[in-house]
Amino acid sequence: MKCEIIKDLLPSYIDNLTSDESNKEIENHIITCSKCKSELDNMNQDINIETLEINKKDINPLKKFDKKYRNVFKNISICSLIIYLIALYYTQYSFNDVYDTRARLAIDLQTISENHDIKNSNSYSAELQKLLNQNYKNVLSLEIHGTDYKNILYTYKNKSNTDTNTNIISTNISADIFNKQKKNIGMFHVGIDYKPVIMGNAILKYSALIGWISLITYIILLLKSKFVSKL
Repeated sequence: MKCEIIKDLLPSYIDNLTSDESNKEIENHIITCSKCKSELDNMNQDINIETLEINKKDINPLKKFDKKYRNVFKNISICSLIIYLIALYYTQYSFNDVYDTRARLAIDLQTISENHDIKNSNSYSAELQKLLNQNYKNVLSLEIHGTDYKNILYTYKNKSNTDTNTNIISTNISADIFNKQKKNIGMFHVGIDYKPVIMGNAILKYSALIGWISLITYIILLLKSKFVSKL
């Protein structure tokens, strides 16, 4: 078979469109003809280059898409970490404030009880009301009991707080209250607003959850891009 005929058949041969007999003729001819063999190699090389270019066009948009969303999830992870750290500080501060309030209130109640007769309900109640309204905005309730722990000598409810569903912690302090003569005259129970602590814990939980999901997604997309780049 002549070289001209072989060259005309080569494109069909590459696409597997030629018959078995034609394939044998072409292959036998290529073994003995370096020109036709070179022509076949050049055609195969051109096809490989075209295939590679097509693959690059398909991969490049995917890389851009992955890079864009990698950055989105990376930024979400960073923001979640910042929010988590802020919430951690806020929660710890709020938690400490609850028990600091309890400690300060115990000292102030002791001072009032030493300077005012607890049996003089008007004077005692007025001083307590003034103290609580001025210095203890986060105190929602206060009860002072007598020494028998049955009689309630004083009751306080924070009227400024209209939210009946407010989450509070009842710090049941079993410390005694004394008068000037150091005589035990009662004890008190105080309810302190615990909503800031609960809110802080909720922010901690959700920021950590979102942060971890975003970080894992970012790592998966990063590994995927590394794998695709090696193909």
